[in-house]
Amino acid sequence: MYPGSTQPDPPPFVPPQRPVPPPPADPVVAVLGNASGLGLGYALIRRPALAAGALIGTILLLALIVNDPEAWVWRVLLAAWWLAAVGHAFWITRRPTSELVDPEDADPRWRPRVFTAGIVVLALVTIAWNRYDATAIVEAAEESHQSGDCQTAAESLGRLGAVHRLAYGPTTLRGEEALEACELLLEAEDADPVTAEGLIETYLDHPGARWDGAGPLRAERLFEVVVDSPESYVTHLDDAFAQLSASLEDTPDQSERVRGIVEEFLADFPEAAGACAAMNIDDWLQEQDWEAPELSEPVAADAPQVPPRIVACARAFFEGDNLEGARDAYERFLADYPDHELVPEATDELEEVETAIERENVIALFDQKTYCENPAPYRAAPAYEGDGPHAMQTFGIDPFEYDFPESWRAVDVDDTVLVLCVEGPERGSLQATCAYDAGASAIQPISGYVDVDFYATRFEVRAFELRTGERVAAYSAEVGDPCPDILEYESYGYLDTGPPSEVDSEYSDKDVRDIFSRLMD
Repeated sequence: MYPGSTQPDPPPFVPPQRPVPPPPADPVVAVLGNASGLGLGYALIRRPALAAGALIGTILLLALIVNDPEAWVWRVLLAAWWLAAVGHAFWITRRPTSELVDPEDADPRWRPRVFTAGIVVLALVTIAWNRYDATAIVEAAEESHQSGDCQTAAESLGRLGAVHRLAYGPTTLRGEEALEACELLLEAEDADPVTAEGLIETYLDHPGARWDGAGPLRAERLFEVVVDSPESYVTHLDDAFAQLSASLEDTPDQSERVRGIVEEFLADFPEAAGACAAMNIDDWLQEQDWEAPELSEPVAADAPQVPPRIVACARAFFEGDNLEGARDAYERFLADYPDHELVPEATDELEEVETAIERENVIALFDQKTYCENPAPYRAAPAYEGDGPHAMQTFGIDPFEYDFPESWRAVDVDDTVLVLCVEGPERGSLQATCAYDAGASAIQPISGYVDVDFYATRFEVRAFELRTGERVAAYSAEVGDPCPDILEYESYGYLDTGPPSEVDSEYSDKDVRDIFSRLMD
């Protein structure tokens, strides 16, 4: 060394230290962590790939269970997956080898154990709570559902979710079935009777149905359909009473409600459906033979109202110009209930109906000009009796052509006394042969006499009294004045052929009127 030079002292010798291995992974932490089903054990022992795989597998199996809680295969696989994760965690931590960790970062063993145990307990509590919650929701909803309060039941069941399906699948599914059923009833509340009836029928067949009153409710809607559409009453009545019979058999506690529904229907349908629809419904009801007193007794109690409804239908037909329907209804009433208090009124009204039918029939025969072939009575027509004139309806002859007096001509069917059926004018019998001077002509230059035969004109007459439709007169009459002093005839061109050999005698309007004057006496 040179004088005056300085050098630092060498550092003290420190022998190298051997690295301290981290404590081995705690099997308890690993097993408890994986027992959570979330791969937490792998994460705590710093196996991120295994942790991610365990978590993904669990999530996938949980999703499959939520989607189909009744499929036991997914639950078996989940249990096997859980056992595999727990067993594997134990297996890889049973040996005293692990990755190196900084000793300063290592927690005391009790802390991770408490943490993982808490996670496991939290998972178990979550499952237990959701099982309890699912049970409470479904039981409360079923109580409301069974009482018919589907609105409350649906609100409760709407709280069920995926966690409930996972925690308590069968109970949750039962609640979801009940919700589907309740939704049918709620939809039926706002639907028209036809749609509502179909929805309730679907509800009755649904596995989630719980309400015993659905059967009677369907019958009520069917009765509404009967009232709204009486033309198809048979099918809906049959369905309604079949439903009530089934309800009495399946749910005897509904007997009073069933009786009340039948009584309400019997009280309401006559006015709502109309008189004649009510009569048809009565016919159907009277033909049935129910053993259940809840059905048969109300119908029997309503039986005294059947005869007045038949009369009401007959009157409705009459007012609606359905004369044949009215006649049939009156005749049926009089035949089936001859001792009823309405018989006098019905008899008089039937007379009016039959009169109206005869009037329409006669008018049709007049319009078609076929009365003479089919004489028919009209009981309201004036009788053919007493002094004339007797107003006539004429066929086969024009009363204006022969200047019939106005008093002889009927204005309408209501003032017609006689119906006159006339055939003619036709050539009648030979009246006389008269000779006429033909005079000179191109054909007969020498004058001479020509014989001419004169024939009468015949009318065939039949007269019917309209009141009875019976014939009161049948005769033939001939008119004509033969052998006039001067015989006029027609010739053609400049050639005079002379008078014809046969001539119809002339007659006057008065001659024709005289043929019918006897009917006026």
